[in-house]
Amino acid sequence: MDREHLLSEFVSEARDLIDSAETSLLALEEEIETLGQGNPETLNKAFRFFHTLKGSSGLLKLETVVKITHLGETLLDILRNQNKVTEFDFSDDLMETLDLLRRIFDRVEEERTDSGFEQETEIIRNKLKEQLDRISKGSEKEKTTPESKFGFFEEETPPAPKGFGFFEEEAKPVIVEKIPAPSPEINPVIQEVQVVEKKKDIRITTDKLDQLMDFMGELVIAESNVIHHPELEGLRLEGFRSAARHLHKIVRDLQEVTLSMRMVPLSSTFQKMNRLVRDLQKRSQKKLDFKIGGEDTEVDKSVVEIIQDPIIHLLRNSIDHGLETPEERAELGKKDKGVIRLQARQSANEVWILVADDGRGLDREKIINKAREKGILKGNPEEMSDKEVFQLIFTPGFSTAEKLTDISGRGVGMDIVLQNIKKLNGKVEVRSKKGEGTTFILRIPLTLGIIEGTVFEVGGTYLTLPTIEISELVSLKDQKLIHPYKDQEVLDLRGIYIPVIRINDLLGLREKLEYKSKNPVLIILENEDRFLGILVDEVLGNQNIVIKPLSSSIQKAQGVNGFTILGNGRVSLILDTKFLFEKFHGTAATSSTGETSNLSLEKMA
Repeated sequence: MDREHLLSEFVSEARDLIDSAETSLLALEEEIETLGQGNPETLNKAFRFFHTLKGSSGLLKLETVVKITHLGETLLDILRNQNKVTEFDFSDDLMETLDLLRRIFDRVEEERTDSGFEQETEIIRNKLKEQLDRISKGSEKEKTTPESKFGFFEEETPPAPKGFGFFEEEAKPVIVEKIPAPSPEINPVIQEVQVVEKKKDIRITTDKLDQLMDFMGELVIAESNVIHHPELEGLRLEGFRSAARHLHKIVRDLQEVTLSMRMVPLSSTFQKMNRLVRDLQKRSQKKLDFKIGGEDTEVDKSVVEIIQDPIIHLLRNSIDHGLETPEERAELGKKDKGVIRLQARQSANEVWILVADDGRGLDREKIINKAREKGILKGNPEEMSDKEVFQLIFTPGFSTAEKLTDISGRGVGMDIVLQNIKKLNGKVEVRSKKGEGTTFILRIPLTLGIIEGTVFEVGGTYLTLPTIEISELVSLKDQKLIHPYKDQEVLDLRGIYIPVIRINDLLGLREKLEYKSKNPVLIILENEDRFLGILVDEVLGNQNIVIKPLSSSIQKAQGVNGFTILGNGRVSLILDTKFLFEKFHGTAATSSTGETSNLSLEKMA
């Protein structure tokens, strides 16, 4: 295996090591702050990550990385040799070291070299050397020589007569590419590597996963075309039906495995936010507790790639605008430490990511005044619900900040949040109470490729709803509908009043659909304890459907998430249930442009 291939594989491993080292350093900071001293095992973990990164980089001749990581592991080795670790003064320098290493490995990935960072490397090395010299001067009571205190590095550095003399210009660190002889210090590292090897994990490119997903989608369509082929209708083919059922089970199992390969936990994304919050807390000079929950929740890998930026902007906004200063919180009778929560949970076929704080909350009047000043306020604000008012903060350039900071206040962050979530066919909800805090809820589809759908027909047109959104199906053959007020029908279903609506009332269709069935069916949808009945001619059944995006000419069609190709070759639009509820209840979230679009079903078919 040549060096190019080894470097390509090592970049991913190096990034994991850097992230793990950062997590350990953050944990060490928190232990010292809350418990008064650091856990020795946390220190050992951070040290091992630096040591492993240095050793592997040396084998691949990444000399810049070796020079940096050598000093980092030396600092950590000094720290872990102390009886108690109650101070961690150089944490900022080590964090800057990790940031530089990330940039270096970005260059390694693109150009297969770690050169070009000479000035930045020298700055970081000087900072780390200053910390080593400071520790050396403060350790007069310990008369141990470098050989006895730092025997772990004696193969890499010549004996020095005093302090940390091996960092003087006359004796620069020597880069050793061979593996040191086994010793008690490095045994834990060797054991850890052996455990990793037993997992038998392999790394594959995301392109291959995308290809597999595409082929899986085509297989689902092909299977449906075969089983539901029009030429098979009315034929008694028991053997074929049995084989078809077996094929369907195999395709379903293969689909689940394929989808699971694309699902990744949110833990890596959430853990990266610890560093962000730490830095923002120092810059804003506010006290806060950052709490993470539900990081084991899994989402499609394409979601993880897009969701990071919205979370970052929401956290910056919560820290800069949401939380009060310790003095302000004391005046309000709150604890001096604010609380910011980052949580994830699965709800039906969605993943909810919540960013919440216990700070000022949104000021309705302030938002309305700012919107009026910018000329984006439409209608009477007295008639607007809080939900509608809060949606104004997502308008490009909108900000109620009284002054700009280097953290936020320019009016671009919230717009980015909304646009990124829209790319995932998701939604953003805001819940806030003045003086108590604000919660942002990012609602994102669990998977973006294949779902189980219920296909139905209205006026000869095929439409599809996600099966998981359907509560039940009710035949209206012997049912009597109630008319509580003009143009509105209601079904009394076991004491629950279900509003009955027609597709024409919800979608902006150019050609109205004509209901043909004398015995229509009501599809009962449920969303957050609300019910809605969709009147259809006939329910054709459930099947796995591949979600395909709408063409650019009809992407702005409201109420439609995409389309699929059915087994009989017909095209079926996939309806957006969340939009149907919002449209019916008169609270449909309006886009920043206010654009709507009529949709021609004939054009799709």
